[in-house]
Amino acid sequence: MSEKKTAADALVGVLEDEGVEFVFGIPGSHILPFYDALTRSKKIKVILTKHEGGAAYMARMYVRASGKPAVCAATAGPGATNLVTGVADAFCENVPVIVITGQVASGIHGRNADQEATGEYGTPDQAAIFRSFTKSSSQVFRSDQVVHKLREAFRLGWSPPYGPVHVALPSDVLAEEVEYLHQEPGRYRVVSWSQVDKGAVEAAAEKLCAARRPAMVVGPRALLPDASEEVRRLAVDFDIPVATSVAAKGLIDESHPLSLGVLNLFGHRCADLYLREADCVIAVGESFTENSCNYYEQELVPPDGLIHIDYDPSQVGRIYPVMTGIIGSIPATLKELDGSLRRRDWQGPSCRERIEEIKTATAHFAEPEMDSEASPIKPQRFYSGLSHALPENAVVQIDIGQNSFWSLRYFQARQGGYSATWGFKPMGVGAGGVCGLSLAYPGRPVVCVCGDGAMQMNGMEIATAANYSLPVTWVVFNDERLNMVHMAQGTCYQERYLASEMTNPDFVAWARSYGALGLRVETPQELDDALSKACAGPGPAVIDVKIDREELLPMKPRTVLMAKRMGLDIGDSRTASRVFRKVLDEK
Repeated sequence: MSEKKTAADALVGVLEDEGVEFVFGIPGSHILPFYDALTRSKKIKVILTKHEGGAAYMARMYVRASGKPAVCAATAGPGATNLVTGVADAFCENVPVIVITGQVASGIHGRNADQEATGEYGTPDQAAIFRSFTKSSSQVFRSDQVVHKLREAFRLGWSPPYGPVHVALPSDVLAEEVEYLHQEPGRYRVVSWSQVDKGAVEAAAEKLCAARRPAMVVGPRALLPDASEEVRRLAVDFDIPVATSVAAKGLIDESHPLSLGVLNLFGHRCADLYLREADCVIAVGESFTENSCNYYEQELVPPDGLIHIDYDPSQVGRIYPVMTGIIGSIPATLKELDGSLRRRDWQGPSCRERIEEIKTATAHFAEPEMDSEASPIKPQRFYSGLSHALPENAVVQIDIGQNSFWSLRYFQARQGGYSATWGFKPMGVGAGGVCGLSLAYPGRPVVCVCGDGAMQMNGMEIATAANYSLPVTWVVFNDERLNMVHMAQGTCYQERYLASEMTNPDFVAWARSYGALGLRVETPQELDDALSKACAGPGPAVIDVKIDREELLPMKPRTVLMAKRMGLDIGDSRTASRVFRKVLDEK
């Protein structure tokens, strides 16, 4: 039976029906009717962030980690535009965040109203702004459209390929009364999608049974819905080694004998070398970005092509040819493939001895610098220490910057213990969004590793963690540089440095000013104790780590590619910079 409610209360009713537990954002005049309706909800908690960008990052991280829907909300105009980078990041990562923004009252559109963003008479068009990086962006003009538009947002956002959806709502429309009829989500959208192409699965199983050196490459679309158990089971049941792309690092425990590590220019040589020997490669939810496939090298894929499993048909065969493309639910397809191989009684050739040979030859998670006791701390030693010092149930969120590339090769991730965004790569995503990850994993220690530049972009969300007593630890790579930029200037621009060095604040004092624990680490011996104290606390903490800023990433492949694309003569030692020559000396 329907009942009369304000459109804002009806909107909250839809969110409750969908199981939304968190709305991240900052209220403003044009969205206050929505916030007022939220005061009457017993199911939804509002998280007040310190910037709308943080709200978008938190919602994106919460949805990716929990598999549950969430909302980021902002007022009209500048509130809405502050969400932009976080929503664009969710779009590139296929994360179905629901984006709700206010709008000026419909009766004064086009009259230069305060914060108007309708696109009329010289005002920005916020619906149009979001349209290029959402699955749908629309503005509601009538109160009787509100419920339909919100249900449509969930139907579109949570249908493959997943992605964010934006709805703009004028304040007067939200205040009007409407007839509201409660409906379960399954009445207007597909809630559980388990499509499997059984014919294609059988074809893939036949190809696998003929393989002598099989392998899997797993990408980010295997994370939502979470297919980690299906990947692990298929790998273990049939001895199929697994390499992950950067965004899927930690989908399988990297200490497992079948883990090849991360396939990336800055990742593990084991993954690269083994895949060049593989005669049958299964790509699972992977897009093969530039860094993942060494600038699209053909040698990473067998001549016959891939078995490519994905819920997004636009990704299959996009970079590399396929011998079998399988479109459908990734978890359900992997389960069906496992069953098909069992029915064929395929045991799978043992590849473990060869994997161990490659790992030994490449010092896999065993490079000498990982044991260095030098000060300032070497990045390799930091990530080695982090791997061993954290509690087993801890989750590490990696921000974008040089610190993120170090993590790929030197942090040994447990299954489900690593989180990162590698689609749009916005600096500050971790510093701003890690509170969302903490809310997705209640009771688990969450650690965000970020550079000093990224921390200064969005580190004010320490206050959000303090306000809600979230056990989040920020670890700051303090090298007083935008070091990824600095290294690029050193290698490809003949050491002409500009705007890549800075003077940092006192991060320990900054943390304490928010009521958080602040610690400084200058030697490797201090690292374990600081992490132990931070993770044991009931609230947020910041660890300021003095990092050796002169240590070079294992970046020879990347540097050579960059130089070639810029037309530089890498063989001319007279024009190569000192840093470039040092990089080229790398084994």
